[in-house]
Amino acid sequence: MIRGLIIALSVVWASAALGEALDTPGIDAPEFLEAKAAWLDGDDMVALKALAELSRTGNTAAQLLLARIAEEPHMHRHVTGDLARAERRSLLRQPGGLSGTSWLDAATEESALARYLVIAKQGYTSITREDGSQYSPEADLAVSGLTLFGETELATEVVFKLHDGFFLDETLDLIVNYEEYLDPMIGTLKISLEQSADAFAIMADGGNLSAEKQTVFAEQRAAIAPEYRLAAAGIGLEDIKSNSDLQDIIRQHAENVGAWTPLRHLCETSCPESYSNCLLAGATSMTAGRLFPFASPLQLLVSTEEYWNSARIRGDAARRMAEVGVNFDAAKGFDQCFAETITALAR
Repeated sequence: MIRGLIIALSVVWASAALGEALDTPGIDAPEFLEAKAAWLDGDDMVALKALAELSRTGNTAAQLLLARIAEEPHMHRHVTGDLARAERRSLLRQPGGLSGTSWLDAATEESALARYLVIAKQGYTSITREDGSQYSPEADLAVSGLTLFGETELATEVVFKLHDGFFLDETLDLIVNYEEYLDPMIGTLKISLEQSADAFAIMADGGNLSAEKQTVFAEQRAAIAPEYRLAAAGIGLEDIKSNSDLQDIIRQHAENVGAWTPLRHLCETSCPESYSNCLLAGATSMTAGRLFPFASPLQLLVSTEEYWNSARIRGDAARRMAEVGVNFDAAKGFDQCFAETITALAR
């Protein structure tokens, strides 16, 4: 019953969004623009205090931005990590309960985008249509809404999250319906799912994969651009550590991964003499990590261009690459300059 209620509310939220303007209350308020500018300049405490005050007074844009920053530790832990719990809570969350609650909950009153973000964070289920096909109502709503607001990266992450939950048919259905609005890396997942479905159908009929079919599968996989395979975070840490050919592929193609642009800039400016090894180290530090490790907290409020050109991006990028200890430790072995630069910037 609870799950059914959640789905019903999701449908109501989504339907309401279609009738609402896509703007967000408070997005043009001078006080919000000043707080956002301070955050982009790396003046974290000034920005967080201002965003918290604006959130308490009902500025929806501030509530959205603060909620997303709070969900990304690499964007705040360098200034909030040593604070007392109550002080940290007052900066990042709205009052309620022992630990406070996300400002995203408050933002849902005025923001359709906030509602879609809430849907994206909940668990996913599967429903069978009349034609026998399966889909996930929560994931479908989240992706349709996020792409409506131009949040391509967050929408793409929903698709991979659905896949990680082993909703395979549902994931393929989602890709087929929204592929043109998702990041191109989604093509790697689509081919994998299509090949698996094809192979399963053949074996279900009592057949075996022919050599010709296996060749077709291999050709399809080989046709995927290397940068998309790298961006899809499908390479294991142990594979990188033990496979010199894979290391060469990463050195050669890492600079073409659009989502890793801040890594390329960091290596160009800080480690030019070991540039290719710096790229390899950076890629190693992000193995099996986020699809978009250097993404803006929310495209609606902070564009990629704004974020990547800001004063804070190097620190945020460094903290992101250092946050998984075992990966960063492995990365250190590939380039000493990378290790020293990230360690210094991540403080």
